[in-house]
Amino acid sequence: MGYKLDQRTAIEKYNDPNTQFLTLKETAILFNVAYSTVRETAIKSGQITNGVPVIRIGRLLKVRAIDMRKLLGKI
Repeated sequence: MGYKLDQRTAIEKYNDPNTQFLTLKETAILFNVAYSTVRETAIKSGQITNGVPVIRIGRLLKVRAIDMRKLLGKI
């Protein structure tokens, strides 16, 4: 059984209620800002914006999708 790469767009992942985490690149797409801006903010403050903390999973930085949905008005 091999690893299946997720080919959905950031917006499709954001809209899927089963999605638990978003990458910083996907978060940058949702905010319509540069990835470097999101990454720099995440590293400096430990969060993307107030109420949206960054979670480190191994070497990866992720954002909980539910926090993004609350911030952007999906919930």
